[in-house]
Amino acid sequence: MRKISSFMIAFGLLLWSLAGIFVPVYAEDSADSSLELVCIFDEDETVLSGMEWNIFYAGKRNGDSFIPDGDFSDYKVSFKDTSANSLSDIASTLETYAVIDKIKPFQTAVADDNGIAEFSGLKKGLYLVCGKKLKINYTTYVPMPFVVEIGEQENYTVYPKLFKYGVLDEKDSDYTVRKIWRNSANQPPDENTEITVELYKDGEYDSTVTLNKENDWSYTWTATAHDDWKVKEVDVPKDYTVIYRSNETQYVIVNTHKDFDDSEQPPV
Repeated sequence: MRKISSFMIAFGLLLWSLAGIFVPVYAEDSADSSLELVCIFDEDETVLSGMEWNIFYAGKRNGDSFIPDGDFSDYKVSFKDTSANSLSDIASTLETYAVIDKIKPFQTAVADDNGIAEFSGLKKGLYLVCGKKLKINYTTYVPMPFVVEIGEQENYTVYPKLFKYGVLDEKDSDYTVRKIWRNSANQPPDENTEITVELYKDGEYDSTVTLNKENDWSYTWTATAHDDWKVKEVDVPKDYTVIYRSNETQYVIVNTHKDFDDSEQPPV
C-alpha cells in the first residue's frame, strides 16, 4: 500500500479535505474498486464499531472539474471550485439533498469490530460518503461527510473526520440560517426578491421560513443543541447555483450567479 503523492493531491485526484483538515487517503492496484473507511476516533482511540455509512454516486469528471450526475444531476450545485474548503461545502450540500430528498444510497456499510466499513464494486466517478451518529455510553460521535473520486483499478482507504459531544452538552441553543448572494457588479440581486427555506430536523420536515431584505436575509430559532438540522432552499433562483454551509448551529445558503467573478468579492 502506498500513500498518494502531494503532486496528485494538488490535482484533486485522490485526497479531499474536510473543513481545512485533510483526510488521509491511500490507494493500491486492484481488479475491483473499493473504499475502506477506518472509523477510529483519534483523540481517545475509540473504535466506532457499528457506525453506519452510506455512499452515493454523485458526479463525473468534466475536464479539471466535475458535474453532478446520477440522482444528483438535476441539482444546481457547482463543482467549478475544487479547493479544499469548497469540496467540504460540496459534500455538505450533497448530503443535505441526500437526506432531505431521501435519495437511495448506492451501498450501505457498517463498521465492524475493528472500526472498518467497506464499500465495493464502485465504478469510476465522484462519490458522496456520509455517516450516521453513533452513541457509546454517554458520548455521541458524529461523522463528517466527504467526497472522493474513484478511478479505475484502485482501492482506497480513508480516515473520515469525526467529532464528539457528551450528554451534558445537550442543552438549548440558538440556530440561525443566513442567505448570501454572490453577484457580479452588473448583476445585483433584486431588492424585492425573497426566498423560501424549509427546515428539517432528523431528516423530517419541520417548518418553512422566508428570507428577504427586511429580515436581513436571516432567521433564528431555538432547539436542543446537537439536534440534526438541515436547511433547503425551495427554489434556487434562475442562473444561480447553491451551496449549503454549516457548523453546529449556523447554516449559510450561498447563491452564486453564473457570471460571478471570484475576483470581485472575497471568499465567503
